Amino acid sequence: MRRVVIEEALEFLPETWPVKYCTLIQYFAMIEAMDSLPSSIWIAACAHTLQQQWRTVDPNQLEELAGDLWRDERLRAMAPGEAARVWLEPVAGDSRQ
Repeated sequence: MRRVVIEEALEFLPETWPVKYCTLIQYFAMIEAMDSLPSSIWIAACAHTLQQQWRTVDPNQLEELAGDLWRDERLRAMAPGEAARVWLEPVAGDSRQ
């Protein structure tokens, strides 16, 4: 799970960011920051991941759905992208058949 969190945190770095690797101290600082994300940031990041699966869905609807996911304690404990992927597993599984 920690690897998913660090990869997700790196997604939000600007393209010009010179370093994509971090020290152990930076890693734990990013983990702590992900745990204390404001709900609005968590929801926006989750909606972004949902939009990657459903590009034609209205972004406002995806943000509402992300808000519903944030209200689920189990999903809220995860990084936003990981929560979206866990929630999407049944949907993504059906589309592969």
